[in-house]
Amino acid sequence: MAGLLSDNSRKANFSHAYVDAMAAAVGFSVERWTDDYDSIDVTIKATGRVEHSGKLSTGRSPKLDLQLKCTDAVSPKDGELHFPLSVKNYDDLSDPTRVTPALLVVLFVPKTWEQRLKWSASSLRLHKLAYWVNLRGMQVTTNKKSVTVVLREHFHPDALRHLMFLSAEGEL
Repeated sequence: MAGLLSDNSRKANFSHAYVDAMAAAVGFSVERWTDDYDSIDVTIKATGRVEHSGKLSTGRSPKLDLQLKCTDAVSPKDGELHFPLSVKNYDDLSDPTRVTPALLVVLFVPKTWEQRLKWSASSLRLHKLAYWVNLRGMQVTTNKKSVTVVLREHFHPDALRHLMFLSAEGEL
């Protein structure tokens, strides 16, 4: 149909909506980047100190950079999502000299749009779920095209709060 976004563009927008919802749930702001030169799509920011598990961070106003992906081509198996990441993205995200922590967040979605978004007069549901991984310091690859990355951790509000706390503490 003329005038519609490509499926890849729609999936990119869907992954942004997912991250926006997670950040809103814990009171963080999200800044979208127009240009993706450094393999970063969004930066999530907290204001002041971050609380997690009853502890207040020593550092204030932490940030997280995220590379967002959305896929229906690979499915989680035994709690792991094996995702083929481009070598350029892998190299950028695994660079140990990055100042701001940079994570890969992959949203796994069902095959059809009717399954991905459920709307009713009483609720709006986004399906399925996102996984995250910190690639900082991973071994250098000799691959030319892609690197299969294993993601085990779910990206949800509590995880985001914990990640931001770790960023504030300089532990990420």
